Amino acid sequence: MSKKEYEIYNLKKEIENVQREQEPLKEPEDKNANSSIFNFTNLALVISVILFIASPSVGVFLLAVFLMIAGISLDVYIEWRYLLAKNENIPEPPVFKKHQEYYYEEIKYAEALEEQMTEERRKYQEALERQNKNKTYDESPITYSKDDEINFLVEAIEAYFDCYKLPPLKATDYEWDIFFDTLYSEFRKRGVKDEFYHAVSEVIRYTLANVLINENDAVTIVDFVANLRYLCKTSRNEGIIPDYFDIQDVQDIEDKMMFKIKKQSRERRKKYQKQL
Repeated sequence: MSKKEYEIYNLKKEIENVQREQEPLKEPEDKNANSSIFNFTNLALVISVILFIASPSVGVFLLAVFLMIAGISLDVYIEWRYLLAKNENIPEPPVFKKHQEYYYEEIKYAEALEEQMTEERRKYQEALERQNKNKTYDESPITYSKDDEINFLVEAIEAYFDCYKLPPLKATDYEWDIFFDTLYSEFRKRGVKDEFYHAVSEVIRYTLANVLINENDAVTIVDFVANLRYLCKTSRNEGIIPDYFDIQDVQDIEDKMMFKIKKQSRERRKKYQKQL
């Protein structure tokens, strides 16, 4: 994996998706629930046929035609009223907050400056690539260790706290160790160790996006554990790596993590009490 693949991304996509997820699920519309086409038109047809069979005459035929026209007209009127009422009750489309709204003011300024410089940087990059197109470089991927990748993740978390108006982070070193070690073990067991950084960094982004949207008072390890749900496919999202994690897998991992964290916490409290 190249160094470029360890770049830190903003929370734009995650903040938009979290807000979209929190919209109420729309109930599937029953197309027949508010439609009267079957009732009146077909009822008029049945009555007309019965009358004509019982007493075939010009008068009965005209009466049958009148019943059919009346039935169709009544159906059209009821359907029109239904569609009119439905259109009047259409809610306004939701207005989602942009991720910049959660930035510190100095970061907003820096991003605006960055956007102004983008075009000049693009031209410079194109000129640089033209100059270097005949040069050869060693582009072999760099292999990073587990500790390297975890350090990259920690650096990303620190960067997000520097940029976004996040509440205080309240997580201990042993909680982080359990979180990362358990996840790395699960990825290695499934043969997708190479996806560890990509998937976990996205879990982190979704965790912080949820914290911002829900206006939490603090960020704890429980928030990160709870947002492991993004690894698998659910009714609300497609999942980060759904081919290797399902809902039960994620639940088992969450339970395992919380058991280890609680056990470690109890042991530390006992050790501290003995020292008193």
